[in-house]
Amino acid sequence: MLDVTFTFHISYFTFHISHFTFHKLILHLANPTNPATFAPKSDHMKFYARFAYYIFGFAIGIFFVSMMWSQKGVSCNYFPNARVLNDIRQKPFYYSTQADSTFAQGWIDKNDIKYVLTKGDVDFSKSNVSVKGGKLYVISGETTKNQAVVLEVVNGSDKALLRKIEKSK
Repeated sequence: MLDVTFTFHISYFTFHISHFTFHKLILHLANPTNPATFAPKSDHMKFYARFAYYIFGFAIGIFFVSMMWSQKGVSCNYFPNARVLNDIRQKPFYYSTQADSTFAQGWIDKNDIKYVLTKGDVDFSKSNVSVKGGKLYVISGETTKNQAVVLEVVNGSDKALLRKIEKSK
């Protein structure tokens, strides 16, 4: 018997036809009425069974991972903007005297600051500058009343300080 292996590359799958399968194919072509020579449906059933097991295992895995993440309060901050804003929100937050005087004007309040620190954008071209007490970050965003503002926040190792609030044009 000639030992021949054929390999076909189709898309992402590689199918190998060994000499045994090739021999069965030749026998089937010679006698197509004999079902014992070649039974392609059994191969399809094996694929469906493997696929069903895969989906079942994948669903169980997703269930357990989601349970673990929900208990730990895990959040995924992949981009620099989200990481900086999350880091600032996690620390004790203080306000400078200049920020307090802006609050006294009445056009912005502390809830607006929290909103900007959640939905705002960090301007990295003006940020990440070392200043006394940490690094300065310039954050632009809108208040809950759709007023455009720019915040200057000093992000220290153990606290965050809102240094300045400006209306944006």
